[in-house]
Amino acid sequence: MPFDRSTPNKKLEKLLKRYELPKHTMHSFRRTAGTYVAIEMNDYESAQHLLGHKSLQTTIESYVRSTESINREYVDQINNIIGTKEETQENNEDDNN
Repeated sequence: MPFDRSTPNKKLEKLLKRYELPKHTMHSFRRTAGTYVAIEMNDYESAQHLLGHKSLQTTIESYVRSTESINREYVDQINNIIGTKEETQENNEDDNN
């Protein structure tokens, strides 16, 4: 009996739904693992082998774009936190006057 490539995603979807977790695919976990190895461990060659890329260039190009996107997301999150803190400080100053 041939392997149905959609089976792991279907099982994952049921599991995530059962525990009311955000929807993901098996590929998103693959990318997360590859991103961690490539960026956090600064080891693109290991990421290449983990992901099965024939070319190191493919791995580098894929994860450089991911890094830029992640950095933008972190900056936005930090700006939201700082904005919230500034608003809170302003409200406290108004309350003290």
